[in-house]
Amino acid sequence: DLSTDMSLCGLLSAGIMIDGCSMSMGARYGMPETFLVKDKCALGHPESHYDQPNMMKIVFRHYQRVRLLPMLTGIYDTQCAFKCFKLKHIPEIIEQVKSMGPDFDMELLLCALKFYQQKKGVPQAKLCKVYPTLFTEDFAESNFMATSADPDKPFKTYVDMTKGILQMHERYVDAGSKEAKDAEPLVEFCKTLDLPRYKAMIQKLEK
Repeated sequence: DLSTDMSLCGLLSAGIMIDGCSMSMGARYGMPETFLVKDKCALGHPESHYDQPNMMKIVFRHYQRVRLLPMLTGIYDTQCAFKCFKLKHIPEIIEQVKSMGPDFDMELLLCALKFYQQKKGVPQAKLCKVYPTLFTEDFAESNFMATSADPDKPFKTYVDMTKGILQMHERYVDAGSKEAKDAEPLVEFCKTLDLPRYKAMIQKLEK
């Protein structure tokens, strides 16, 4: 992963071996002690987020995720590839993962949380340890950035993620629950977001 500082791998094992959580992961933004390392300096939270070229896309994705996938409470950076699971649990966790798109990380976490809560009876406080990390991503090389061949690439990626979150909401949130009822207006709005509408919305928010 382009943004992972591998010298921090000890944090991942500590989350399970020392803190006693079922899984652990990193966060590149959204919490104190996260840093975005660029050529000019290392920016801390929240300044690092403002220097992220996809800031408003990330803000909307996080809002949508909080509303439609409330079971991910406490995990701010679902797309961080810095994740750790016990090897013996991985086959059962990934068995239900269906997405191979940009929303893969979110579904992986949902399946892991479901496995530990429902099958293992792990309490919320011991589900996942999240550690702040250094964010050293080369934005020019990122899959989320525009290219000369396709300047709309980041918009397409985040539109696909929006659709993926909708699909996971339908799969993992009980249709008769209060959470599903409260999210109905947002679900209907997100269903209208094709590429032109999504791009126009983000560009308006960025002004």
